[in-house]
Amino acid sequence: MNRILLLVIGGLAACGTSSNAPGTSDPFTGCTTYYAALRTQLQGCPGGAGVAGQFLSDSAIQYTCTTLAARATAGTVVLDPAQLTACLAAVQALGCALVRQTVHPLACEKIFTGTVAAGGSCTLATECVNGGYCLQTFDSAGRLRCPGACVARNGIGAPCSLSHDCQAGLICPSGQCTDQRAALGASCMQDNDCVDGAFCDSFASLTAQCRAYVPAGGACMFSEPCVVGSACLHGACGPYGADGSACVFSDDCLGGICANHVCETVTSAAIGQSCDVLTGGGRAFCNEGFCKPAPGQTSGTCTPYLALGATCGTAPNTQCGRGAICDSNSETCVAYPCDSPL
Repeated sequence: MNRILLLVIGGLAACGTSSNAPGTSDPFTGCTTYYAALRTQLQGCPGGAGVAGQFLSDSAIQYTCTTLAARATAGTVVLDPAQLTACLAAVQALGCALVRQTVHPLACEKIFTGTVAAGGSCTLATECVNGGYCLQTFDSAGRLRCPGACVARNGIGAPCSLSHDCQAGLICPSGQCTDQRAALGASCMQDNDCVDGAFCDSFASLTAQCRAYVPAGGACMFSEPCVVGSACLHGACGPYGADGSACVFSDDCLGGICANHVCETVTSAAIGQSCDVLTGGGRAFCNEGFCKPAPGQTSGTCTPYLALGATCGTAPNTQCGRGAICDSNSETCVAYPCDSPL
């Protein structure tokens, strides 16, 4: 699911639920409306439910969209209602091809635009003008320095290592930013570099090349090369594995999870309900809070996040909640130095 994960964290970094119609001028509503559409669409697609359950929880929505709305209030980001409407249409048009995306549709990259010029202070890439990114460095103790500084992305013809180096709408198939996607057989660096109906095959030769998706019945080693709507099971592209089918990766399963080499359907759990800790697979993800494991088990109970100042010992940072970490010195939950929604 790494491809979908890149899509999820590449823009606003979370999702949400909202009953408001597209075209809103409210930043929080715009954020939650977009990610509600993204989550709903993923949940309805083969192979999409796992990421929707794991990364698009209500707590992630609330934290991310609240953070972004605060930036809007500060004047470092601006919502474009017309781009929000265009983005929602683009997501719907993708259908289950959304599962194969590595970046947002271009309209979705422009829902929020930044006002901070290159060299200005930032904690979110969204704050930087012209689709720039926020460069943050670490100190000698490995702690993130805040704030970072906005860095401009490259235009057409400029050198690049990945599409991330290029301005919104441009790609980096062969070391230079361009708006032209690579044809079949041409060199590439990631799937989005290739024309529609193709992916970037890093195993094809000494250099990665764009290759057409494998049709149903064709030979495969993993699900990425298979046409949309099919997975790689037992060496051939075909229907996704139903619950109970043997599997190797979660990408192979209709329900979104391969747990102990068996396909299962992802579910969402509320506070107090049973959940699975991700140690090779999980069937139930907490929609709020974290999954507190039973001693020696990979299953547990959805538990509210620890409050700031609460003792966390050597617990994973996830127990301290969004925007907080478990400080190794005080062994308490403290606010994350950069309140980015990543």
